[in-house]
Amino acid sequence: MKKYVVNIGPISNILSDPNFFFGTGFWGEGIDSHEELKEIIKKYWKDKDGHYRPLKLTFSLGANVAKAQEAGNQQAAKGESVNMFSVLSHLSNDPLRGMHLYFSRYGFKGHDDSHWMLEDTRHSESAEMIFFPGKKLSEVLPEIGIIL
Repeated sequence: MKKYVVNIGPISNILSDPNFFFGTGFWGEGIDSHEELKEIIKKYWKDKDGHYRPLKLTFSLGANVAKAQEAGNQQAAKGESVNMFSVLSHLSNDPLRGMHLYFSRYGFKGHDDSHWMLEDTRHSESAEMIFFPGKKLSEVLPEIGIIL
């Protein structure tokens, strides 16, 4: 079992966005190292024309995702419909839930020097936005509690 699971997808949640359906898919991909994460990101950070696209990364603990998958597999093995509320309940207490790490090659409005931005909703109903000017992903991850 991998230590973490990363989900990579579009920043936009709008179905009409032509980039809406790219990314790692529902369960994400498991990672144990920074090198594995970089390889996964490289699969998605350019569109078919070679242009960099903005990304959203979310993380979960691998053990929690494995529990959710096992719960779904057990329900399916019994011939039952899979109750996604019970399956995803295993992720509700994940310490990484509520953190969305955004990448933009060109920075963010008012923060052109920052390629990474964290939207953190873990401790409040309103999101806290944290920018990481001049930092690489390998420097950002430990600051948000992801040790690879």
